[in-house]
Amino acid sequence: MELDLSKIKTKQDLMGWFSLNFHFPDYFGSNWDAVWECLIDYCQQDITVTIKNRKYATPELQKELLTLEEIVRDFNKSQKNKITLLEESNE
Repeated sequence: MELDLSKIKTKQDLMGWFSLNFHFPDYFGSNWDAVWECLIDYCQQDITVTIKNRKYATPELQKELLTLEEIVRDFNKSQKNKITLLEESNE
């Protein structure tokens, strides 16, 4: 799974990416609490997310990515299945 930050500009874009790529239900609330709840309910296998083009992330989006990393750490501590975040080098 690929998270291309050249195409994600806002938190709402990021929430839309989660909804689409993790197949969250229509009632997904588009906030970090909802991401957490849906990951617990719907993420039933190991997943690798490759983060591309981080250099294009706005300062607002950089803060949101820190929240994402925290959620993934907490998820991995509490669940049998794991989410792996990989950073693609932009060299």
